[in-house]
Amino acid sequence: MIWLALLVMASFPVLSVLQPPLADYPNHLARVYIWMSSASAQAVPHVQPVWALQPNMAFELIVGPLSQIVSLENAGRTFVVLTIASLTLGPAILGRVLWGRYTLWSFLPFLFVYNRLFFWGFLGYLFSLGMGFVLSSFWLKKVDQGQRISWYAMACALATLMLGLHLYAFAVFCIVITVLTFRTVDSLLLLSKQWILECAYRLSPVLVALGVFALGAPVFESNHSVAWGPWMSKVSAVVGLLVGPNVRTDLLLAVVTVLMLVGAFWLRLCRLSGDRYLLLGLAILLLLHLVMPTQLFSSYGADQRLPIAIALFVSVLVLPGERGAGRWQPWGLVGLLLLVAVRVLLVRQDWLGYEPIHKELMRSYQELPRQSSVVAVVGTSSPLGLPRIPLTEHAGYAVISRGVFWPGLFAYPIHGAQTIAFQDRSLVSPSIAQLQKIPLADLDDVVAGRRDYPDFDLRHISPCYRFIVVMREDGRAGNLPTHSVLGDLRFRGVYSAIYERSTHEPCD
Repeated sequence: MIWLALLVMASFPVLSVLQPPLADYPNHLARVYIWMSSASAQAVPHVQPVWALQPNMAFELIVGPLSQIVSLENAGRTFVVLTIASLTLGPAILGRVLWGRYTLWSFLPFLFVYNRLFFWGFLGYLFSLGMGFVLSSFWLKKVDQGQRISWYAMACALATLMLGLHLYAFAVFCIVITVLTFRTVDSLLLLSKQWILECAYRLSPVLVALGVFALGAPVFESNHSVAWGPWMSKVSAVVGLLVGPNVRTDLLLAVVTVLMLVGAFWLRLCRLSGDRYLLLGLAILLLLHLVMPTQLFSSYGADQRLPIAIALFVSVLVLPGERGAGRWQPWGLVGLLLLVAVRVLLVRQDWLGYEPIHKELMRSYQELPRQSSVVAVVGTSSPLGLPRIPLTEHAGYAVISRGVFWPGLFAYPIHGAQTIAFQDRSLVSPSIAQLQKIPLADLDDVVAGRRDYPDFDLRHISPCYRFIVVMREDGRAGNLPTHSVLGDLRFRGVYSAIYERSTHEPCD
């Protein structure tokens, strides 16, 4: 009941706005729309679904079928709530199987729900990560001789499911089940024949899953890219557990959260498990975070993903403290509730400021002819990092509402698996990410042609794109010029304007 009450509380921001302002979220919905409208009159031109067995499909596999029952937007919001449920319940279930009961500390993941990855919209990874903790508890099951075939078949199915949900979450899942397997076979002589055979029996389902995908996933490119960023990115990734786009307020609340947790350990209200195998798993995750590259294949921010996995794993290891400290447990629960409530209210207040911008943009998209080709230009106060009002991917809603072709659609990770593909890659500029963002201070002058901006040059955009949607988060779209180098003004509101290019050609 406590978990359910906390889930309702944590989901309040999601349920109280039309669309949660998560950076990649509109793109996720657009990909599902492309899947579901393929070969119909509403199909998006120049882009097609990729029907192949591949990882990273959690969002498509759940939201796609759900959208046949409810609207696509409601199916998406349901997935966001399911992500919160998975992140918080997954570690709690694993802890319950390990220690035989739920405790106050089983609910610690609620403190980390609104993390940087969540605001980025990395929902498939976060949902799959929680699912990985749930499914890994199956590896703690004692298997009788008569159950070995059925257990192995189920383990293969679960491992294959995890790989289909998300590749990175699958990697964390593999680490967790490995240390749980070592824990399970602890009674056997280390490195003995029986020990090796039992470990192979319990861990080989991972190889089966990899084999299935190797044979059935033809979507793969060989142009790999691996890059390491500054060491401080490791620190910022940890800070991202508690700090999102509202940096100052989030930092203050993060300090209070850390002080509460330190106080709980100091007062011995809780303790960290001394299980050597689980501590080994924690050490492996920490080491991986230190050596993880910033970019892995086409996945940016790869080293930002492990801290949330580490935090969830630590929550599994946190146990009640000394018996005498039990009288403080109600106060600990009150403290947890207050922290979650304050965080939720701050997020909701921030998201309410996004609502009028979202509503106007949705109205402006109705000015676009169906199945036309559109480029979005975003004036942002934060060209780098995470803006408070994420608009860079908002044109994904134009894909859904008008079936337009927008080159900002991404099929990710390009070098591993993709659920949509462009029929002609030449229609998408390789520098599309730079072309879509201009600092607010420069936006008016760039649109009017009064100054050049090095990252934005209309000549790099194919003339087949007929419309350019200009978005700005400061409510000053009235300052945008009527006569522009972008074309003729077709629509202008408070937060956006649409220009129609005077010279264009069909995207054939």
